[in-house]
Amino acid sequence: MNLWIENQRDDLESVLSLLEGLFLNEEEALQLTGASSLEEAGNQLLGMGPRIVVVKLGARGALLVTAEGQRHFAAYPAKPVIDPTGAGDSFAGGFLGYLASKGTSGDWPTALLHDAVIAGTATASMAVESFSIQRISESERPEIESRMDSLKIPL
Repeated sequence: MNLWIENQRDDLESVLSLLEGLFLNEEEALQLTGASSLEEAGNQLLGMGPRIVVVKLGARGALLVTAEGQRHFAAYPAKPVIDPTGAGDSFAGGFLGYLASKGTSGDWPTALLHDAVIAGTATASMAVESFSIQRISESERPEIESRMDSLKIPL
């Protein structure tokens, strides 16, 4: 993403204007927008086109930004952390897989997006507990749901 921001910004902005959702990390969000805070960056990113922005914060969780507002989600306290490589991709896969499992598209209710972030967080927490996808492939639905339940906080 850094290469696109630095060298192909016009092309990147053209693509952003067509997106339904955008996943990026904190550094990318701040670099792309020039904002001084993640909250400001999130709002600027929405203005570039995506209806949903998820800023991945690693061990600090994630920030979900929509027109309805912003919400920070905590990370699951994974133990042991063996390899963080692929955690962000696992997060995105868990998020999108959750939405797909609900058979919805387009106008997602805020509560469903919150649950999708939690599903992504649970998936990412498993990814860091091993190398590659080993831990994820060994997991069962009840374990994932248990992690999701532990992350849910009433609004």
